[in-house]
Amino acid sequence: MIQARVPAGATSGPITVVTAAGPATSAAPFTVTAGDLPPATTTTAAETTTSASTTTTTTTTTTATTASPGAPSIAGTTPRSAAPGATVYIVGSELGGATSVTFGGVAASFNVSSGTIAAVVPASAATGPVVVTTPSGTAQSPAPFTVTR
Repeated sequence: MIQARVPAGATSGPITVVTAAGPATSAAPFTVTAGDLPPATTTTAAETTTSASTTTTTTTTTTATTASPGAPSIAGTTPRSAAPGATVYIVGSELGGATSVTFGGVAASFNVSSGTIAAVVPASAATGPVVVTTPSGTAQSPAPFTVTR
C-alpha cells in the first residue's frame, strides 16, 4: 500500500508512481474529495475494474491524506543524470501547481500530472540543481542533476 498526501487544489485523475524503472499510471482515476474533508483527514477510495472476457473484479484501495497548501519540496529526480532532450521525472510534495522548472538555471519545458513533473532537459542546461517554482514557493533538488553530453 502506498500512502500519499493530496495537495490542496489537486483534481481527480490518474495516479502516477515513479520508480527507478520509470513511471506507472493507474488505469482508473483517483477521485479527490478534499473539499469535503477537514485538513489531515484520511480517506480511502476504491478503484474497480472488470474485464470484458471474465467476471473477475479487482479492487485497489488507495489512502490519501488531505493537506493545506504548503511550500514545494523535491525528493529527487528519475533519472539523476541525462542528456539534453531527455525526459526527467521530478517527485516531491506540493509540486502540482508548478509554474517553472529549471536545470542548472536554464528554463525547461514541463508537464505536471498527479503532482509529478515530467520535464525535458534543455539543450543549454548545465549540471546543477533542479529548481521548481510554485505559487507557494521554490524548491531545489537535494542533489545536483548531472547533464551528460
